[in-house]
Amino acid sequence: MFQIEENVSLAQFTTFGVGGPARYFCEPKNREDVTYAYTFAKEKRIPVFILGAGSNLLVSDDGYAGLVIKPAFAGVSIREENDAAVSVYIGAGEMWDRFVSWAVEHNCAGIECLSGIPGTVGGFIFENAGAYRQNCSDYIVTIDAFDTKEGTWRTFSKDESDFSYHMSFFKKNAGHYCIVGARLDLPRSGTVRTRCMYKDNKFDFSKLFPETEPMPSLVEMREAILRVRGDKGMLIMDGFESFKSAGSFFGLPPVSREKFLEIEQTVNTIDKKKTLELSPWYWEQNDGTIKIAPAFLLEFTEFVKGYRRGNVGISPKHSLAVINYGGTAYEIKNLAENMQAKVFELFGVHLVPEVTYVGFPA
Repeated sequence: MFQIEENVSLAQFTTFGVGGPARYFCEPKNREDVTYAYTFAKEKRIPVFILGAGSNLLVSDDGYAGLVIKPAFAGVSIREENDAAVSVYIGAGEMWDRFVSWAVEHNCAGIECLSGIPGTVGGFIFENAGAYRQNCSDYIVTIDAFDTKEGTWRTFSKDESDFSYHMSFFKKNAGHYCIVGARLDLPRSGTVRTRCMYKDNKFDFSKLFPETEPMPSLVEMREAILRVRGDKGMLIMDGFESFKSAGSFFGLPPVSREKFLEIEQTVNTIDKKKTLELSPWYWEQNDGTIKIAPAFLLEFTEFVKGYRRGNVGISPKHSLAVINYGGTAYEIKNLAENMQAKVFELFGVHLVPEVTYVGFPA
């Protein structure tokens, strides 16, 4: 029996482990439940927030004065398959890494580099999450969603979903659609299809899997990615040390070459030795802009790995991960804002929160 509960603590549903109560809360398991939930919210004249795995958000200590919907659509089903590809349908409430594990076990390539990232399928689609040159949108064919304004169901093509870097049509129109599932066509292969050449100041996949050797298997690549994420303290999985965080708190859009040269001069002036030690810290993009690792910029502030302020701090393994040691949502948000302010003061660029703030004053 579908129920809408009252005053449900949201801290239990977030990886930060903080957050006050939702005025109303529900977990729809089918389309009828979704339609009922939005009708309920409309009649009550209250806002709606869609909650996935709670791994990419910070909920206010005051909670959320509306209806929180946590889709419970789960499972992976094969629609069509042949020797070349497998067409699957995945519920939006399915845990993303469980789906990646399923794909690897079934020799379905293309998402193995997205192993170990917490979140639901619906959340991944909304954010167009990506890592190590793979994006969740790469093999999406269609997406089913509820149009909350019109009260109708729609199926979106990949083109209509308007995917770009960490962006989608659904994110641009947040609150307008409730994603319930998606179809992906994954190529059939026991090995990776494109050699991962990702390299930063700590990890170099070209050395892990040299070009002189055969392509790694999907299992080998998944295990390598899990080790990398585990070493960064960003793997919520048995056998790995993890923290109460939302992973990388910030992103940084690519900057112009002029701004890059300005930043390069600044970091070399502050500490040229550190600049060399942390290389590579930037990557040229096809459009002429340059992507800079935001964690690199933080290393030139007091907000470095292991920093702590009362009951909040920064991961000892990754300077982009804000950690909760028993603090409040307000304390976490305050630390994040101080980090942004310092980077802007030094380099003139804005770190963009990749974490969604929920229930805070506008």
